[in-house]
Amino acid sequence: MKNRIVLPAIAVLLLAALLPACKRDKAPESLLASDPDVPPPAAVDDFTMESLVGEFPGHVRSADYAGHPQLVIFFLPDDPACAAAIEDWNALQRDDAPRGLAVLGLVPDPRPVAELRPLVAALSPAPEFPTGRADSAIITAFGSPEALRVVPTAYLLDAEGAVIRYYPGHVRPEWVREDLDAILSGAPLPDHTPAGVLPEDNAA
Repeated sequence: MKNRIVLPAIAVLLLAALLPACKRDKAPESLLASDPDVPPPAAVDDFTMESLVGEFPGHVRSADYAGHPQLVIFFLPDDPACAAAIEDWNALQRDDAPRGLAVLGLVPDPRPVAELRPLVAALSPAPEFPTGRADSAIITAFGSPEALRVVPTAYLLDAEGAVIRYYPGHVRPEWVREDLDAILSGAPLPDHTPAGVLPEDNAA
C-alpha cells in the first residue's frame, strides 16, 4: 500500500518552527493514539534518507527492509530524552533483528546533514541501527509535523508497510517486543494502554 503525498513548500518552515517545542520527554494527552485529530497513516511509501551513521554510509532506504516489520523512530540527537533511549533501541535491534525486525532512526531536523552527523557521532551509546535525516516529504508521509509534536515518536510497521502502532513519547521496549511477537505469530495485538504509553508517562 502506498500513500500519494502532495507537499506544500511551507512544510519545511513549519517544521523548523515546530522542533524547538518538540524537545520534551513527556507525550501530551492530545497525542495519544486514540486522538482522532492526529491519526497515524495507514501505510507508508518507500523513503530514502542521507545516512547520519558512519556504519551505514550513503543512503538509508526503507525498501531494503521491505517484507520485514520495521520500528521507525523519530528522534533528535541533541535531545536528552532521545539520547537516553538509544540503548533501549539498540537492544531492540540486537535482540530482535534475528526475528526480522528492522529498527530505523529518522532525524526530523532542518539542519544540514553535515551539521547533524557530528551530533549523532557524539551520542554515547551511538545508534547501532540505520539512521538518516528525515526531510519534509518523509515527515508528511508519517502524518505531517502535527504528528511529531514530541520526540521521540515511533511507528511500528508490519511486513506490508501498514502502521499498526503509534508510540508518541516514551515507549517501553518490552511492549514493542510483545507487539512484535503478535505480528510474527499472527496473533492480535496486545491491549496496551493507548499506543504503549502509560498515563503516568504523560503526566505534567
